[in-house]
Amino acid sequence: MLSTRIQTTLALLAVTVAGADASARLLAAENTPGEGGKWTSISDELVQSTPVPRDFNGLPGKTLKTTGVAVDRTTGAVIVALFRSQIFRSRDGGKIFERIDGGKVSGICQTGWSINVDPENGNRIACFLIYGTGGLTLDGGQTWKPFPGDCDLGAVDWSAAEPKVMLTVTHGGRINLTQDAGKTWKFVGADRESRENGSSVGLGVVDADTLLLHRKDGKGIERSTDGGETWSKVSDLEPKGGVALVFKGIVYWVGAEGLLVSKDKGKT
Repeated sequence: MLSTRIQTTLALLAVTVAGADASARLLAAENTPGEGGKWTSISDELVQSTPVPRDFNGLPGKTLKTTGVAVDRTTGAVIVALFRSQIFRSRDGGKIFERIDGGKVSGICQTGWSINVDPENGNRIACFLIYGTGGLTLDGGQTWKPFPGDCDLGAVDWSAAEPKVMLTVTHGGRINLTQDAGKTWKFVGADRESRENGSSVGLGVVDADTLLLHRKDGKGIERSTDGGETWSKVSDLEPKGGVALVFKGIVYWVGAEGLLVSKDKGKT
């Protein structure tokens, strides 16, 4: 049976907006067994108490809002990014937020997969942001390895003790790969451009050698084992999630017909 903490975590909802709407808020509900849940905002005080950043890229600089959220499944902690500002974490359901970006990482979460948390260790976090700087931390935000922004979403090789491989989609729809934790990047192919600024593409990093890709509807799932140089189609199934979840060696991907599962590193 799920613990109360995890049940509460599953009832966490982020309303994320990357535009100028100032109403985006983070909501949470205590959903204990046998009882109904009441939704309350847990981000209002955080937003109101955080200094408003300067006007950036022609966007209004008068308001803050929640622009991205992720949950550490191991502890129930929630990670929140504020619009063009700072990244915070709460370990107590939103009562107290601590800043964890260290002044190294900031920007806008363009999609629901912009913050990627290791499903087995919530201190390992990657932020893929636009209009700012992304970054990877392996110690809960004490130290960061920054990398260029302009990313709509990204996948990480969480199987590694020190992840080096990350696959991202830029805001313009290019699919880029790093094999040195963000120091250098390479474009993995002109025919791998996505549509709608990356919003329809799906990515997966199974391990340092195995990459998964869903370009767009009708293309199914492709797989690469040579750093994105060549790709082979392995399935006609259509993922809908932006990033595949790899947990204890098994790949899970939300699909058009339900949850897609692979137990052989994406071969089938």
